[in-house]
Amino acid sequence: MEEKEADDKRMDFLKNYTLSSLKLTQDKWQEFLAVKENHKIVGNFFDQADVGNLIISRNAASQLVASLAIPTTLRNKAVSFLKRDKEVLRDDNIRNLYVGDLPASSVNVDVAIAAIEEVIYPLLTNRDNMKGWPKVVSEDVIQQTLKLKNEASVLGGLIEGRTVLPLPENAEVLEGTIPVCRLSDAIDSKLMHAFETVIIDWTHQISEVLKKDSAQPVLDELNPLPKAEFDFWNDRLKSLECIHEQLLNPKVQKMAEILETAESVYWPALRNIFKDVKEGLKEAENIILYLTPLQKRLDEMENVEYSLLPSHIKAVTYTVALTWANSEYYCRPERIIVILQEISNLLILKTENFLGPEEDMRGFHQKDEMLGKIRKAIVTLDTLRGTFDQCRLSMDRFFKGKKTKNWKFPSHLVFTRLDAFLQRLQQIELFER
Repeated sequence: MEEKEADDKRMDFLKNYTLSSLKLTQDKWQEFLAVKENHKIVGNFFDQADVGNLIISRNAASQLVASLAIPTTLRNKAVSFLKRDKEVLRDDNIRNLYVGDLPASSVNVDVAIAAIEEVIYPLLTNRDNMKGWPKVVSEDVIQQTLKLKNEASVLGGLIEGRTVLPLPENAEVLEGTIPVCRLSDAIDSKLMHAFETVIIDWTHQISEVLKKDSAQPVLDELNPLPKAEFDFWNDRLKSLECIHEQLLNPKVQKMAEILETAESVYWPALRNIFKDVKEGLKEAENIILYLTPLQKRLDEMENVEYSLLPSHIKAVTYTVALTWANSEYYCRPERIIVILQEISNLLILKTENFLGPEEDMRGFHQKDEMLGKIRKAIVTLDTLRGTFDQCRLSMDRFFKGKKTKNWKFPSHLVFTRLDAFLQRLQQIELFER
């Protein structure tokens, strides 16, 4: 792996820009790559065409960390890499990336956005400032300035963890209470085109929000904990609430009326945006409602002594089964598999902390004490397996008065990592007898 990275021009490009921009030494980059999660995130950015952004920032301990979205808070300056197109990155196209720096706080970005919206945009779109300009030039300047203003608004929203839907050019015609039927004279083909253009942009933006999958960290083999699932759905809800609020803006409502009245081919697309956001909100609210009891159970389990885990494991697994039985949107195999995998990851982490490093287990001078701890760990981890099987065989008791929907998915989809960890403990226990 190290030899491959030494010849990887893609990695060299990221390294050289990051270290130069953040004024760091080579050892910081080596520490960065030594973290498995960073390695996988960068690999996904390189190898997955639809992963468009990579942010490298420093955490509170001044260690470099990678993420695929702008962190909600930046304690230090960060660097950003953005793909121009959806493509896999190779040595021959790595320099096609947009690269730039992100400030340590959003203050400077807010100032820049305010300057664009309140100074640059009014100045460059004022017709009085374009006297004597060829029409094609003035129109192009207006279009490019509007594009800059919209991109600045979207960027500001991303930094704050929001999805901002830019309004169309000349949106002021949508202000006031003039009936739609009397606006027909003001709505020319150019303005209609502006409406339809933002609908295309909104469709892409909202699609990016809705297509995100809480299973991605699992698929990327990052071994996420249950907190990742809870954070995902809370972030999804906040994002969709923000989008929904913007769609209820009177200007957007008026635009929708105009498109419907004009029988625009883009009216169905806008109608689908409203429908998808409303359904997404309903889904997120329902899932958070039923995940909340599970989150409380897991918080309790995370903070108890290791010897007390078995009873908590049973309570957590029963709560997962109740969530499956009662949530309209969480009763899907792929979602239950993800949360059970994350619970398994939590138990593996707690077991590792309980036992200590493997070399310590092998070299433990009080062998009987170490064997006792290993056997306790095996019994504890088997509890999750056993409780899962119990729930699976008696699923009907969770569906009171309703048609039972069983866990028909193969158990290895949940327990592959846990089983491998258990097997390793059993081998050590056998060897150390």
